[in-house]
Amino acid sequence: MKLSSKDTEIDNTIRASIYVLKAILIIAVIIGHSYFKYSGLVFWFHIPMFFIISGYLLCIPRIENILSWLKKKLKRYMIPYFSFYLLCFLSEGKISTKQFVKETIRVIYGGRIAGGVYWFITCLLISQIIIVFAENYISSKKHKYILYIAMIILAVIESVFFISKYIPPYPVYFNFPWNADVCLLAVPYIVLGYYGKEEITAYMKFCIRRNGSIGSNNKIKKTVPFVVSIFIVLMLLLLNHSGIYRYSFDMKYSYYTNPVLIIMIPCSIGIILTAISCFTVIKCNKFKNVLIKIGQSTMTIMYIHLMIRDFVMINVFGEQYPVILWVFLCCTAGICFDMIAGKFKWSRLLFNGR
Repeated sequence: MKLSSKDTEIDNTIRASIYVLKAILIIAVIIGHSYFKYSGLVFWFHIPMFFIISGYLLCIPRIENILSWLKKKLKRYMIPYFSFYLLCFLSEGKISTKQFVKETIRVIYGGRIAGGVYWFITCLLISQIIIVFAENYISSKKHKYILYIAMIILAVIESVFFISKYIPPYPVYFNFPWNADVCLLAVPYIVLGYYGKEEITAYMKFCIRRNGSIGSNNKIKKTVPFVVSIFIVLMLLLLNHSGIYRYSFDMKYSYYTNPVLIIMIPCSIGIILTAISCFTVIKCNKFKNVLIKIGQSTMTIMYIHLMIRDFVMINVFGEQYPVILWVFLCCTAGICFDMIAGKFKWSRLLFNGR
């Protein structure tokens, strides 16, 4: 069925809004790795929301197409994974056989051992594979729900009984290859996005119509999630600031002890940021184009932002470097890197996996 011009416009706006949302999240990732006083707050939502978005965008292949899907995913994720790790290693100037062997073992084992943000890529890959097999080989929806809920329970049990909360950065008694244990929580996040596609799309369409002139929809019930989400987030911020309840969350180190808030907070902040993203696309034409570019380069920015911090910002400004300048340099460098890499077949393969 041919889409009308209005439907096409809404679909394009949704696509642009997702890029803007990803841009906001990658900026949050950068800020989270800075000295900023409240940087810990962004850990509440940035990585969980990236997993939820990946679920929203995930297309489950049929059984007969799983192998070709897996090859495509390995190419898309793992080639840039090794390429950026090698680039980072070479930029340190520690080019010795002993150091190279050590770093090679670290990057192959991955996870917390590899350091940086590399754990996210492998965890995302494993989680998507688990979901693809679960959706293809478990016919009962009830059994699927039981599996995903059980994973949340196991994730919280691991965090409560095996992760210390008293000595940052939450040292662990064991390190799983590729941070496979974090998949216990990453899978449910991705499933939220995958199963919630229709609801998320409907909410984004409502936000678009409310902010723009593409149709009209003023149902009050559609605004309830936004209002409730603001209330939840403000209440938690107030409790956190007053010291009544300190909420901490860090997926990399498997630290998540509240089984309710680990779902409620990313969803609540996600509802708020989705509305902001739609508003930006509709109302802020000049600003949205910059954010869309950033959103299209999130993976590259994620890989290089720590390298820019360690080898540029700290060397030039010291530990108290300007965070806004760092965000600007990371986003600009990421966009430029992708533009250059996209011009050549070999660099597009190495750094974009395409």
